[in-house]
This record gives sequence, C-alpha cells and structure tokens, in this order.
Amino acid sequence: SNVFTNHGMETITLVVETQQGCQDTALLDVYIHPIPEPLFSFNNICESDSAVFTDQSTVATGLVAQWNWDFDNSQQSSLQQPPVQDYPADGFYDVVLTVESDSGCVANLTETIEVYPNPIADFLFDSVCFPLPIQFTDQSLDNGAYSITQWSWDFTDNQTTIQQSPLMTFPVFGAYGATLTVTNSVGCQSEVTLDDALVHPLPVADFDANLQQCNEDEMTLTDQSTVDLLSNDAITTWSYNLGDGASINTPDGQYTYAIAGTYDVQLLVTTNNSCLDSITQTVAVNPLPVYDLAISDVCQEVLFTPGNNSSVPGGVLDSTIWDIDGVIYTDVEPQHVFSTYGIKNISLRLISDLGCVVDTTFQMEVYPKPSAEFETDNICAENTLVINDLSSVPAPGLLVVSDWILTDGTVYSYNTLTSNVFTNHGMETITLVVETQQGCQDTALLD
Repeated sequence: SNVFTNHGMETITLVVETQQGCQDTALLDVYIHPIPEPLFSFNNICESDSAVFTDQSTVATGLVAQWNWDFDNSQQSSLQQPPVQDYPADGFYDVVLTVESDSGCVANLTETIEVYPNPIADFLFDSVCFPLPIQFTDQSLDNGAYSITQWSWDFTDNQTTIQQSPLMTFPVFGAYGATLTVTNSVGCQSEVTLDDALVHPLPVADFDANLQQCNEDEMTLTDQSTVDLLSNDAITTWSYNLGDGASINTPDGQYTYAIAGTYDVQLLVTTNNSCLDSITQTVAVNPLPVYDLAISDVCQEVLFTPGNNSSVPGGVLDSTIWDIDGVIYTDVEPQHVFSTYGIKNISLRLISDLGCVVDTTFQMEVYPKPSAEFETDNICAENTLVINDLSSVPAPGLLVVSDWILTDGTVYSYNTLTSNVFTNHGMETITLVVETQQGCQDTALLD
C-alpha cells in the first residue's frame, strides 16, 4: 500500500526476478483523485439571532457531491447551503462540515462559532410634579464579558437621547413611556419599554374671601382650589397663613382680626403626590368708628344737645344717625326736647366712609318738669292777700326752691309769701318760679 499526497496519473512499474536471475516487468497507470477541500463562511451572532452558514467547499477535479453538516445544536443538514441555525444560549459551538467528491473522496472541517450574550436592558424612573424633570436611571446588565457601550432612549412624546441616565423634562403633565435600547461592545442589543412615568399636575390654589371688611367682622374663607385628575391626584392638605401669625389648616374656615390693617392671606395646597401651589390675596380690615360722647341727664322740655367727638382712626366718619326717644336725627350733635320724663334709650349708629358700622345704645334720665301754680283773690289795698300755692312735681321729683317775684322786683323765697299786704292799689303781677332738686324749673304768673 502507499499514500499518494498529490493527485493525478501515476505509472506503477513492477519488476520481478527469480532466484536464477530471470526478470520480467509490468506497468500500470493509476489515477489518484484529489481530496475535496471543505470550507464555509459564517459570522458570530448575538443570542436570539440566527446563524447563516455558506458552503465554499471545492475539489481540484470533479465535483463535490455530498455535504453533511453538524451544527452542535442537535441539528444536522445534508444541503449544500443549510438553513439558518438558532442556538439556545450564548456560548461556543463546534460546527463540522463533511464533504464528499463525486470520486468518493471525503474530508471534513470544524469551525467554532461564538454566540454572544445579549445585555439585559432595564431602568428605573421616579414620578415628579410638573414642571420638574424625571430622572431615568439605567439599570441594565452586561450579562457576560462584553460591556454595554451605547444607550438609546425613545420617549412617547418623541424626544430621544443617547445619555446613559437622562434627566428629562416634559412639556405638560401626563403619563409618559420610554424605550431603552442598550448595545454592548460586540453589537448585541436589548430593549425594554416601561410606561407610566408620571408627571403629576400641579394644583391650582384659589380661595374666596371678603377682601374688604370691617374690624371685628368674621372673615369666611372658602377653598376653590382644583387639580386635574391624572391618576389618583387629589388635594389633601390646606394651609392658610393669615398674615398676623395665625393659621387655618382646613379647606374652609372663619377668622376675626383683632386689629384693623392690611393682611396678606396665603393659601398653600398640597396633593397626595406632594405637588403644591399657593396664592396670596390681600385683605383690608378697615377700622371701626370710635364713639366719644358727652351725655348728661336733662329736664323735661329742656333743649338736649349731646356732645359728639366720635371719629374713625385713620379714616373718615361718613354718617351719624341718632334715635332719640323715637326721633331720627342725622346731625352730628342734634337738638331734642323731651316731652315726657323717665329713663330714655338713645341709639347711635356711626358709619365710616368704607361702610364700617358701630352701634351703641345707652340710657339717660329725663327729670320731670315741675308745675308752678297758685291762686288768690282780688283784695283791697292794705288788706291781707292770701296765696294758695298749688305747685307740684311727679315722683320722684321734689320741689326744693320756690321764688315769688312781685311787680316791683321784690323776691321772696319759698313759703315767705303765703300772704302779703299791698299798701298801694292797682294791678300786681305775681310770678312764682319753682325748681326741683335736679334743677328743673317752671314759672306761673298771676295778675
């Protein structure tokens, strides 16, 4: 036997010889067929991709007649150009191609294909309040020896970026989705899509209140704040700063300022997602009028004029309205005569130029007026004139003074003129003036 390394025609010569030296020669031409040269091309692939194997085998003479593929994935093929191959996992696989020529010559070739691992794409995000940006944080894994080298983000509002962990600002509140595609150093990719990156709406703070009010009036605060509903958004806390150190932490409330002035009332509202908004409105607490009166008790049927120095601190007193014994006056210091005596109720309403009102009611006593009265007869000169004093005063009044005045101006005090002798004849006018202990007087004249 013999191994021929080259193919082609070979002439084999046989020379035989006997022991006696006799010889003979035979020649035979033998054709040595070439060994086929197996060859195929391929590329390493990424996990989950398919491998393409392309036969490139040749033979010097004749044809390659048969192919037998073993892909090391439990798959085989006898086709010259086999179907694409899938591999169950990343790793190294030995692919064997055995070819046979039409002359029956056989050869094989083993090549190793590498299936690269895909990276594992993943990321985190937070939820924010508009217009704050959302932080998207890459959490992807290399998943093998090949590092991630590229990141590509696509967002549902058509924004894109190649940053690894971008900080994204969105134009309006809403729910946004993102797709992250990562690529490793050998070109293998992975992507992941996550939805519901929430940009929560801001609440809109608002409240209703009487912005012009009078001191000591109760201010009513009524919340009118709103928030758009994205997921479960709702206003959960309210805080009113009333500008004088006081606060209210309910949606609605009441408050009375102790001192007139201007106060900035701020409402801060917060949602269940910690989104907040505030509004400030200025409340003017206008001063009340301050009454300053000088009131004295008076006698019945005597002119009564109250002293009035009432004013509005820092403002203007616009109206003064009196109710004196049922009679309405609008003068600052009205004049009134009481026709009856007794305890009288007097009401006063003061109104400022800003409409702030103060009402006050007080009592005063009107003392009864005495009734001066007497009687006598016409007499002759030098006779005794007897006078009968009929003066009186209602209880609890008490007459304390009675003055008798004659025509000539002579004045006699109480009870000294119960009788008198006139030496001259003619008309005499006798005047009686009576006075109570409160100084109330009456006069009676008799001819």
